[in-house]
Amino acid sequence: MKTQLIILLTTIMLLTGCADSPQPKNQVITITTTELPKWVSGQFGTFTLGVSGGTPPFNWKITGTLPEGITFDNGVIAGTHKLNPGTSKLVSSPFTINATDSNGNSVSAQLTITVVEPPPQLIPVAGVCTAGVYCETRIANAVGGTPPYTFQSDTFREGAPPMGMIIDVNGNLVGTPSEPGVYTFGVCVKDTVALSDCGRSTLTVEEPEPIIEIWSGKMVGSYSPRDCGTGEFSYDFSISLTLPGSMITALEDISGDDWIMHTDEGNKGTLSIKSSVANPSSEETCRLVGDSASNIPIGATVGEYRIDIFPKNDESELLPGYYEIFREDGLAKLFDVELVSYGFYLDVDSISSDTISGSWDEQFGSGTFTLTKK
Repeated sequence: MKTQLIILLTTIMLLTGCADSPQPKNQVITITTTELPKWVSGQFGTFTLGVSGGTPPFNWKITGTLPEGITFDNGVIAGTHKLNPGTSKLVSSPFTINATDSNGNSVSAQLTITVVEPPPQLIPVAGVCTAGVYCETRIANAVGGTPPYTFQSDTFREGAPPMGMIIDVNGNLVGTPSEPGVYTFGVCVKDTVALSDCGRSTLTVEEPEPIIEIWSGKMVGSYSPRDCGTGEFSYDFSISLTLPGSMITALEDISGDDWIMHTDEGNKGTLSIKSSVANPSSEETCRLVGDSASNIPIGATVGEYRIDIFPKNDESELLPGYYEIFREDGLAKLFDVELVSYGFYLDVDSISSDTISGSWDEQFGSGTFTLTKK
């Protein structure tokens, strides 16, 4: 009998030990979502609320109203809301979310949904300008966001535009670039609600195309070479210049710096002289050999309303053979070539779109001139 009782008690203890342990009922549940991400107007969005603690599954409920087009289902907020025209931002009224686990433990949290316009999107535009020429070129557009837009340079992060140029508020690059090349620089766009986007634009600065201007005209006046007597000499001449700009633009440069047009920048010309002498004062009046000198190569510097014309090879030297121009009738030289200076200094008094006129001066004479653009 004793043996049977011990076996029975042991069986009851074993059965009791195999039973499930009871689960605690008041576990702490926490909704870990404290703030929702922003919804972008017109774009679908979805977000799953976070929860910790408790025993799944959870039963979710909402109290309050969500923006139109956005729904709540089993812990997931999803949908699309389109802002009304003229509205850049919407913040919903607070709504309450409740989560209850399988043991009846529950927790609540209060949230809001913010819907905003999409930020503007910068669209870089490649610009092209010419070195030394004022330029205004589009380098950026924008879409999205809330117009109107304003543009500005993003110098610190992406680099500055070329020297001499700035980005204006309309997305244009304006100014005069000085050096040819390809430049990359930063630009940003901002809309009326201060949303922004930045990127990089590119500008190609091209070499200027040579401008060839041909000016021709007549220079007249009194010319009295030493020991040649006095007479009225008339000179017909033409000048052909290749330069990075116009003759008039060069003339009107009063910066006081280096003149715009120099022989090393490609200007070239010829001086063709056909002389005539009126009212000679003596029989010793000088004449040109053969009464003319054709296609003498010359150069010119231009600026501050003055044109200096000089022999092409060197301003300080006479042209080969030029010493033979002035002779008396017997073809004997009257003076040494080293003592003869050559060059015409044209002081401009009047400028129009195709005519330049003024006075000329040289150590042996002076007069007036007129040049006409061909």
